[in-house]
Amino acid sequence: MRIVHILPFPEIGGTEIGQVNLMLASRRLGVDAFALVPEGGDAVAGYVRAAGFEAFPYAVPQPSFRHGARFWRESGELAAFLHERKATAMHCANVLGAYHCALAGRRAGIPVIGHVRGRFEELPFREKVFMRWVDRWAFVSRSTWDRFCIPVKEELGDVVYDGVSFAAVPEDAGTGVRAEFGLSGDTVIVGMVARVAPQKDFETLIRSAATLSIRFPAMRFLMVGDLDPLHYPRVRRWLEEHQVADRFLFTGFRRDIARLMKAMDVAVLSTHGEGLPLVLLEAMSHSRPVVATGLDGILEVVEDGRTGLLVPHGDAAALAEAIGRLVSDPALARRLGEAGRRTVETKFSQQAFEQSVERLYAGVFPGMALPGKR
Repeated sequence: MRIVHILPFPEIGGTEIGQVNLMLASRRLGVDAFALVPEGGDAVAGYVRAAGFEAFPYAVPQPSFRHGARFWRESGELAAFLHERKATAMHCANVLGAYHCALAGRRAGIPVIGHVRGRFEELPFREKVFMRWVDRWAFVSRSTWDRFCIPVKEELGDVVYDGVSFAAVPEDAGTGVRAEFGLSGDTVIVGMVARVAPQKDFETLIRSAATLSIRFPAMRFLMVGDLDPLHYPRVRRWLEEHQVADRFLFTGFRRDIARLMKAMDVAVLSTHGEGLPLVLLEAMSHSRPVVATGLDGILEVVEDGRTGLLVPHGDAAALAEAIGRLVSDPALARRLGEAGRRTVETKFSQQAFEQSVERLYAGVFPGMALPGKR
């Protein structure tokens, strides 16, 4: 079994991280894999290769009714490449990848998997049409499946919860992080690991920071993730408007997420929508108390008041209150952090993730034993 993974974006974000994790899990099951990355996506290609997989640039086929002949030709060229690379299945990392490349998979004569990583309650008719060649769907949460605008029968879909490994991180790692960013030992660090892009609700976080900065003068906000060149200037304007620009530190993309999380007193995810937030699972695996927007797949990860705190979407006052509550009550923060870690150990472990991946691929190749399980 040799699976080609279609990565649709030229930047590194949750989709790319999640798909590489899936590739690693399938490799442990004995499945061979390689990735296709859009032309110009050198950072993504490097990320894939660093994980030990081949990555090739590809010209993205452009679905079109008016220019159907061109789309047919582009899909055929991609199908020919897949034949050359001996691909036996295609796994599209998200809906966009399926939209562009499902026809190429069908023309290559291989089954096509579409991975749904977010909320898609509506899609244009043309996008649905060009995804009709998807043979099987994988969903990162039950919420994404229930709200998906394309009906998927139970026998043609799987919920594949992401899993996290418990990588060893020195207990004093947080001290080094504080030194790196010039923060003292008494600085309260509120961290959010997320690409600075429109999907994340930075505006609400910034409004809550304006309130918290009065109550906690030593609080700083550590933002970890790539900076969308179009959205980041807007975020900077919000920071200036609310007079908290000096409270925020932006690291850009980092590979040492576990180390950075060790320095966080509270891990936050303020968002407009979420399939299943891997960053929350990572924070919980390190016993970090979490505060998150209570919607979508987050509700399948965090139980309010037991494994973290949930706040309504767009409610800056509630977000500020929840963060302040954890900072002011170390015992509560510790209790929620420990309960969160236990949840990850039981429901979102690497072992559970690999079992889900095995089930997904067994559904694509019924009766076929995976190499690693023979």
